[in-house]
Amino acid sequence: MTMGSIQPPPDAPLRWRRVWWRRALQRALTLSHIACYRATGGVIGHRAGSLFHLLLTTTGRRSGKPRTTPLTYIQVDGVLALIASNFGSRTYPQWYLNLAAHPEATVQIKRRRWRVRARPTTTEERERIWSAALKVWPAWAGYAARAQREIPIVALEPLASDAG
Repeated sequence: MTMGSIQPPPDAPLRWRRVWWRRALQRALTLSHIACYRATGGVIGHRAGSLFHLLLTTTGRRSGKPRTTPLTYIQVDGVLALIASNFGSRTYPQWYLNLAAHPEATVQIKRRRWRVRARPTTTEERERIWSAALKVWPAWAGYAARAQREIPIVALEPLASDAG
């Protein structure tokens, strides 16, 4: 038997080893997504299949610098929401930690930009949004199981000066 034929037991969790090229590839793809989205006003980058994306610019919790991330969003009953799944990682996404420290942020959907304040969803909102989110992207259920934590859902409310 060669080393290449050894398989983990079926119940063993798959591990995604951290290697430099994966992080570099992820960073390059993210920067490309942001650049295309901004350059085309969301014509490229706003929609991928049934998923819709926005650009969220937060303030870094340690650096204080602006940090932009393309994220999938969902709108339910007028609530603009983000699912902080981090692809099923046991750790929270950096954008979520940034919002926890500095809840004011900027959102761009297509060509429109506005300031928002992030807040946790209420229990009722969470149930409605999670149910709708699973219809759009069923993989979120698998992410929640793999993460072994409750996946936070963040509501983004327009700031008074940007409302209307």
